Amino acid sequence: MKNTNVIELMKKNGFSDKQISRIEEASLKDHLSLEITIIQLSKRFVTLSVMFILLIILSIVAPILNGDENYLQMTCIMVIPLLFLMKLLALDLCFKARRVARDLER
Repeated sequence: MKNTNVIELMKKNGFSDKQISRIEEASLKDHLSLEITIIQLSKRFVTLSVMFILLIILSIVAPILNGDENYLQMTCIMVIPLLFLMKLLALDLCFKARRVARDLER
């Protein structure tokens, strides 16, 4: 599939121009086609989402098991940074890439 078709699918699935250019640069750097780079990015989604869910569960359960009286406050203090971690892990990009990979298979 040509890069223009892949880029068109990426835009359709919510990628910004900046994200597309970064992914194109990464694919050129790794000497891979844009399609293969998107497929690799989509494969990371499951692993990253499982890690993220486990971290959220741990941040909720740990203060309760620790016996803190203000466990709700501690949970909030621990969960909010995890939301920023989600962005750092590029979980949203992996999800979008998963949708693009599904469209590429069709």
